[in-house]
Amino acid sequence: MSKFSNQNVKAALHHWWPQSVSKSWANENGLITRLSPVGSMIKAPPQRFGAINNAHQIVVQDSSNESAAPYRECFENLFNDADRCFPEVIRWIECLKCNPADDNSLLEDRFNVVSVSDDKLQQLVTGLFSLVVRSPANRDECVAPAELLSSYLPKRERELLIAANLKNRMRNCMDQIDTLGKFVFCFSHNNEFIFGDGFYHTISFWETSFSQYTILVPLTPDITVLHVRPMSYMVEPRVMTLSLNEVEVQFLNLTIQIYSKQEIFFRSQCPDLTEYFQRAKRFRYANGNHVLSDLVSTIPGIHPRVFF
Repeated sequence: MSKFSNQNVKAALHHWWPQSVSKSWANENGLITRLSPVGSMIKAPPQRFGAINNAHQIVVQDSSNESAAPYRECFENLFNDADRCFPEVIRWIECLKCNPADDNSLLEDRFNVVSVSDDKLQQLVTGLFSLVVRSPANRDECVAPAELLSSYLPKRERELLIAANLKNRMRNCMDQIDTLGKFVFCFSHNNEFIFGDGFYHTISFWETSFSQYTILVPLTPDITVLHVRPMSYMVEPRVMTLSLNEVEVQFLNLTIQIYSKQEIFFRSQCPDLTEYFQRAKRFRYANGNHVLSDLVSTIPGIHPRVFF
């Protein structure tokens, strides 16, 4: 492992919510609203949110000289491809055909099959995994075992453990990314999605391969992406759009509040805070028997009640 001087890698603000995505959440004044568990609001430009100082740096301190760092590495470049492609990914998703939902129509009748190239899906999956890896929820998971074993984990050791895990997890993802599974682009025409410091996914980074998972990520206030690789499924149809009604959008927003801990973001429609988010603690669905599993089970080509 090569050594780096303190001058080789500069301190920086690293975004877990990249500006290439968060800018889609700005209102007509160019501002996003951040909402805390106690209900306080802050409005600011996209670049001000979703970032942590030196989040993507591995720094090993010299125990005999606290001001010296014999090893300092920045792995921000692992997310560059995803961040660079996000604007184009969002543009082509926005161009997909999706008519507004009829509140009286059945969910399974609203899927519309669309054609998307493998190259575009590859860029999308790379972006989705990058959001999962660097999210604050995953950062918490990186140190959860250590915090269970130790009553106190010093800040320096905690940051080092998180950074080392993030680097390894993103590299592992890059080695496995493919376009298998189902892709559903969920559109909302009247009600906005929210974003947060946590969102739903079933990826376990403690496993070496990801053969079965679900990812649900809001990319814009009007579009949430659902990517599913179930245990068994029919290959076609592979890519679909789905228009959601108000109740369904509210459920997906509830899911964001369940998985978020410190901050949620919105463009113009302020959500009602739930008891889950107000407790400033991460919750999760206990098993696969919930409304989201019903949504996945209705996707054409997926067997009902398949575990995912």
